[in-house]
Amino acid sequence: TLPANFNLTGSINKTGGQALKLNFTNGDSVSGVVGTAANSVGDITTAGTTNFASSVNAKGAATLGDTTSFADIFTNTGAVTLAKASITNFAKNVTATSFAANNATINFGNSLAFNSNITGSGTTLTLGASQVTYTGTGSFTDTLTLNTTFDGAAKSGGNILIKSGSTLDLSGVSTLALVVTATNFDINNISPDTKYTVISAETEGGLKPTPEENAKITINNDNRFVDFTFDASTLTLFAEDIAEDVIDEDFEPGGPLANIPNAANIKKSLELMEDAPNGSDVRQAFNNFGFMTPQQEADAVTHLIQDVVKPSDTIAAINNQVILSNISSSLINLNARMDAIQPGCRSCR
Repeated sequence: TLPANFNLTGSINKTGGQALKLNFTNGDSVSGVVGTAANSVGDITTAGTTNFASSVNAKGAATLGDTTSFADIFTNTGAVTLAKASITNFAKNVTATSFAANNATINFGNSLAFNSNITGSGTTLTLGASQVTYTGTGSFTDTLTLNTTFDGAAKSGGNILIKSGSTLDLSGVSTLALVVTATNFDINNISPDTKYTVISAETEGGLKPTPEENAKITINNDNRFVDFTFDASTLTLFAEDIAEDVIDEDFEPGGPLANIPNAANIKKSLELMEDAPNGSDVRQAFNNFGFMTPQQEADAVTHLIQDVVKPSDTIAAINNQVILSNISSSLINLNARMDAIQPGCRSCR
């Protein structure tokens, strides 16, 4: 048993005899390797916040509690149990005989391979933008929450790929809660292939999905002009440009912009911008309106219209300066001409 706030800058290895059993209590960290493929440690128990900066090789029972982070590969030829309400962070490949993840959270910080049987009830998997390639036999029940990121520019997102010969059974999941953070979405880069599949299998039968009605999706998206549809049968998310519909809804009776001054002209201006060629400066500017509230959008368009219809104060001031300069130049030229003719002017004598 290691004391709280124990920091080891070296490695933990033992040759011969019984495998070491490690009990980390709270705030412990190890910067060196823990065990090797040839000389694995035995049981590992963690509590509090525990950090492993290098590879971990074990062959006993691993019980991971509170928050445990692995910056390098984690290999355990025994069973792994994640304590209730625990958070386990993986940055590189994971190999184990089995995982039990009941009411626990697993965060994947990078794309990696997860090689282990797994069961879980009330489990949360945070994929972010990473791809997890899964090898093993897995099944989840009750609520399974997947936190992912969908990148509009890359047209990809965090996902699970079930390798050939492996299975992931979600048929016992009562609620598949998919929480998606949409990033880099621009109506200029949306096309029919702007989609991604959250869970897929290399071979038919690798995925046993939950019934479609059990899938619940939440999308965090700041662009009002972009909407998403989710095909629960294939677990695929699609993006689409809905700017035209949004404009119509904003200005229809009862809409937020229905009764603003100059509503017809503002709507017409937005429609013209929406119809501009994809990727043009006008279309790019229009996309930015999707991140505004309807009123902010109307105010911005009103200012644009005013600049077109009449000069701004700055333009008017510059025009006045030009006019004054021209008048001054004319007066100077006139005075010069007067000076030139004055010596021969009889009436001036």
